[in-house]
Amino acid sequence: MKKPILVFLILLAIIPAGNISAQQVQISAEELKRPTDLPMQVRLYNLCLAAQSDADEADRLISRHDLIQRKDGKISVKVIHPGENRVAPPSSVFIKHNIEVYREDPEQTSIYIEPEKLIALAEDLPDGYVLYQETKVLALNEGPTPQVHNSASYSTGDAPGGAGIRIGIIDVGFNGIENAIANGRAPAEYDSTDYSSSGVLNGSSHGVAVIETVFDHAPNAEYYIYKVVNSTQCVSAIYQAWYDDVDIINMSLGYSGQGWYDDDNTLCTATNFVADQGILVFISSGNSKKMHWQGNYSDNDGDTWHGWSGNDELNVITLQDTTTLRVACVWDPSQNTDYNVYIYNAQGTQILDSDEMSGTTFENVSFQNIAGFAVTVAIAVRKVSGPSVEFEIQGSTSGVGSSVVNDQINYRVAAGSILWPASCSADNVIGVAAVDRPDFNNPSGTSGISTIYSSEGPTNEGNQGVDITGATITTIGGGGQFFGTS
Repeated sequence: MKKPILVFLILLAIIPAGNISAQQVQISAEELKRPTDLPMQVRLYNLCLAAQSDADEADRLISRHDLIQRKDGKISVKVIHPGENRVAPPSSVFIKHNIEVYREDPEQTSIYIEPEKLIALAEDLPDGYVLYQETKVLALNEGPTPQVHNSASYSTGDAPGGAGIRIGIIDVGFNGIENAIANGRAPAEYDSTDYSSSGVLNGSSHGVAVIETVFDHAPNAEYYIYKVVNSTQCVSAIYQAWYDDVDIINMSLGYSGQGWYDDDNTLCTATNFVADQGILVFISSGNSKKMHWQGNYSDNDGDTWHGWSGNDELNVITLQDTTTLRVACVWDPSQNTDYNVYIYNAQGTQILDSDEMSGTTFENVSFQNIAGFAVTVAIAVRKVSGPSVEFEIQGSTSGVGSSVVNDQINYRVAAGSILWPASCSADNVIGVAAVDRPDFNNPSGTSGISTIYSSEGPTNEGNQGVDITGATITTIGGGGQFFGTS
């Protein structure tokens, strides 16, 4: 039976930011034709073509679409397994093309592959398997506003300070940890594992800020640090932390766009498993309160486009220069509904990005603003056929121009904005939301004080999701500030 299809679009407006009145989308059916019938994202298809003929264009596409690339030129992608059997494709498919498989899970097989081999691999995949880019991790504690959080009472005098406890920190990078150690702000000894192949001490300093924050409270604990840059590596790190016999895992990280149900992804399988073994897993709820929308499809004027409010079919967001926007769309799979994702120019005359997949219950698009000034993009949803099912969009921004305080979509719904794996269902998975430091001393149970960006529950299956709160904008690095969730 042919699946009903929903089309999910982002329309690009390369214009200086400003107020945009209610608008309706005008896209011809001819524009929506997919360039290939292969079971792969259009961005991967276009990348493969570029890699075979134009290396500079291939590099541009890798950067624009936020693909993860190793020093040897291979990119990180995954083969999503059909939902009905959850088994990997035959190993001969990968051996034939000399493809490196680095992790196999029930839901997916994760690989490193030369971009020029992507089409050949897609051609050889059995029916039902889909080639998709790897999900990049979102680091969730960053920002500029100065406030102080004094945790000296946890680490001085007769306080135990975490003695006898093993703590695992899973993060995107630990650049600068030597300086933190030299200044007494991080443990002098630690065990490290690098899943990124780029070096634990290279790249982001986000993990150093996290470990400093934890170290303030538990200076006498044993520390294990794990560097990851995508969801599959995070799964490996979670299991390794269990092998390392840690008592607590901290992940100030989040992921979106991997499915509708709370535990229907590889990341939650791993998180729930180690939590059920007795590990306390503390996870940021996310920074997506102002970047999330969820609800039922609405089409008051009968033109097939979702109206966010009345007949307003464009959900706008203004991006500062050097900002990358990522948008995930997930939907209720119970009616076999399918979403397609596109990025257009403002006139709807040119497809700039798309994710026209069948066989998945999630899709992702991204846009990088390098115009030299603020621009506005708009999110639109179109139903081509089939029943109207509930869906959600989950956005995030990164880059020098991004701000978790200021970046927001025009039509947004705070409820349900929690990310994975904070939304995973095991009892020992502790979702952590952020409260601005001045509000942190309110009595337990006070409502309405979470910071303006910190993600909220419930989960799509109605679980609470967020279990505790922590003070945001804490002091680190000899006077710096750490601003975000958990």
